[in-house]
Amino acid sequence: MKINLKAHRSNVVATALFCLFSVGIALGQQTVKVTLQNNSVQVYSVDPDGKLWFNSSTLMINVDGVATPVSIPLSTIRTVTFDGTTTGIANVANDNESIIIFPNPAENYFEVESAGAKKMIVRIFNTAGLQVAEGIYTSGSRIDITSLAKGIYIVVINNQSFKLTKS
Repeated sequence: MKINLKAHRSNVVATALFCLFSVGIALGQQTVKVTLQNNSVQVYSVDPDGKLWFNSSTLMINVDGVATPVSIPLSTIRTVTFDGTTTGIANVANDNESIIIFPNPAENYFEVESAGAKKMIVRIFNTAGLQVAEGIYTSGSRIDITSLAKGIYIVVINNQSFKLTKS
């Protein structure tokens, strides 16, 4: 059996480049799931050049840095979930974590409860995208929000996001 080494090397190099390119794409994208108040789900695959931000009372999603951003009013959002791992999320929750926050709207505090999460990293963002509070809590903890102004906030607990209204 005679093997054409030149053709074999080309196939090996092409296969290796394809694998590296595929891995780069797989590691570079972040899946963002937006669950609306009517329980419909919108899924976005955000490239490394894409971004998410808050513009007044709207969540803006630009999937690739080029396309026109999608705008979703915060009043229509139930939750925002990030699937996969990125350098922007330090601790990714397990699929068996079920986290809830209540009451919502809240006046002076809200509580977090979880089935599965031993510790919860809670971060609160205003609609400008600025982090206004952070802490580590356990299930049943009460989080004081008396210092926050009335309005809409995004509460990120592990990898799950919730809309919170401070009344």
